[in-house]
Amino acid sequence: LLDDFFIRLAGGLPGDIGPRVSQLLGSDSGQEALLEILREEIGADPRLASRLAMWGRRLVGDTLLVARSALHLSGNTATDEERIEPIFTELIAAHTRRMDALGLTA
Repeated sequence: LLDDFFIRLAGGLPGDIGPRVSQLLGSDSGQEALLEILREEIGADPRLASRLAMWGRRLVGDTLLVARSALHLSGNTATDEERIEPIFTELIAAHTRRMDALGLTA
């Protein structure tokens, strides 16, 4: 989730820096192997699914707080929220897709 956030932020960097940073942060870096391990472990112990789902929800909340604190806001609550909310909605949607891929409830 935090990688997704920084990839979105990188898009605003000048020149070719943004796309290069986004590509670096967006690289697979072993995600498929991790997904396979998680699927196997959930299959072996179904109770793990509910624990991982709860942990995933907590991570979302904590990560959104960290992400929000990393932003330099204008001080105008209405316009700040208008700009931030669609990005956070996309981040949560991507997280939900990852959780769904594991058969977990986001």
